Amino acid sequence: MKKDIQSKVMGVFPTPVYYNILKNNFSKKEKNFLDKEIKIVRDITLSLGKNKEHLVPSPVLCIPKNVYVLDSKELKNLKNNILLEVKNYFKEIIDTRNKIEPYINQSWLNFTVKGTRHVSHHHENSYLSGVLYLETDETDQITFSKSNYLQMNIESKNYNPFNSQSWSLPVIKNQIIIFPSSLLHSVDVKKGDKDRISLAFNVFLKGKIGEEKLLRGLNL
Repeated sequence: MKKDIQSKVMGVFPTPVYYNILKNNFSKKEKNFLDKEIKIVRDITLSLGKNKEHLVPSPVLCIPKNVYVLDSKELKNLKNNILLEVKNYFKEIIDTRNKIEPYINQSWLNFTVKGTRHVSHHHENSYLSGVLYLETDETDQITFSKSNYLQMNIESKNYNPFNSQSWSLPVIKNQIIIFPSSLLHSVDVKKGDKDRISLAFNVFLKGKIGEEKLLRGLNL
């Protein structure tokens, strides 16, 4: 007698999105430094307007003066803790054969107030991107979107990661999220009254990538 075959659904080439709660006890020195940097970004953001008639259309318009904030000596410990999470991503997901070291390239602070947003975008010239949430409220989330061709737009009764064109992930304070830089992401119009403060970063690689014998070697 043949056994009944149970149907299954699997994800083929799924996009890995890593998240965790960052274990970092902020020192007084770190807090003081971040407060000064946040004030600068806050002033830039508010100068563009914070009401619904003047939404921030792109993070490009809010580029802070310091785009290497994690290179500051005051944040050395924080940078090391973030890098540990990045390396954990590599260990769990990439599992490299060659000796490849990820490193944090650019890093910057974002300040988001009620009525503002970040439109869908990706990060060029980067392998991984990530964000650490320093302040949030219960309405905050990040949305990831597909960038591939949509053959048919079929509406579903219940949406899941397989039938959705976008997927939102709620975020909380001290949460870190790491994802491929090519993945489209956005922040919807902020509804909560509490300002959201986040620290974003890009990750690049150094080491030997690919196979030289197959004419696809790359030394970074």
